[in-house]
Amino acid sequence: MNLFLPNEKHIEILDEIGRWKIIGLNELFSLFSDGILYSSFSKRVRKLENEGFIRSIVGHQRKKYLCLTNEGGRFSKFSSPYLENDNELRHDLIVSCALRELLKFRNFKSGYVMTEDLEVVPDALVYACKNEKEYSLAVEIELHQKSKKRLIDKFSRYGNSKIFNYVMYVTNKGSIFDSYRNLLLEMNDKIQGQIMILHDEGLRENRFDYLNSRMWFKKSNKTFLEIFE
Repeated sequence: MNLFLPNEKHIEILDEIGRWKIIGLNELFSLFSDGILYSSFSKRVRKLENEGFIRSIVGHQRKKYLCLTNEGGRFSKFSSPYLENDNELRHDLIVSCALRELLKFRNFKSGYVMTEDLEVVPDALVYACKNEKEYSLAVEIELHQKSKKRLIDKFSRYGNSKIFNYVMYVTNKGSIFDSYRNLLLEMNDKIQGQIMILHDEGLRENRFDYLNSRMWFKKSNKTFLEIFE
């Protein structure tokens, strides 16, 4: 019996899958720029799947997505085995897409989907820089309206966090944008100086146009570039 252990190339794949928590095969391949052929890359992925380190999920438009298993999480620096249900799959696919798009912005240096057990856990974390100062940005994808009590509690926990400098709530619903904006106006100046809201009506599993979205930060309407450039 041959015992398979992932080599360096396999672990690179596991790390990238773990970073995004769940990702399509083509999107995963696009992240590798070492000149590998698609056929060779697919062979490595199939080997990892056959050996139980990753598994596939059929999602939006019958597309195949990849995620880690518990065994794969042992070898990835982002230990994030995925235990999806029907309600969470669409949300998590949007989180993965949104993070990949955000990391294309020049001032956003790195990031990953959050899985740590912390007092407050966003959907994703971005490490960014502005005016030569580094900071952390928590990202929350909001597809459904949360209760006022729950939001006040979470806003307050973010306000007391020593891990996240800023928080960006992202939604595709104008009603959520308006509701969260109105609630922010009731919070103290410290929290209003940390939390921002972004509305992209077209946000979905394979699209996020943050540059042309409307935003709210520090009691006024902003553009993405006004905040992060």
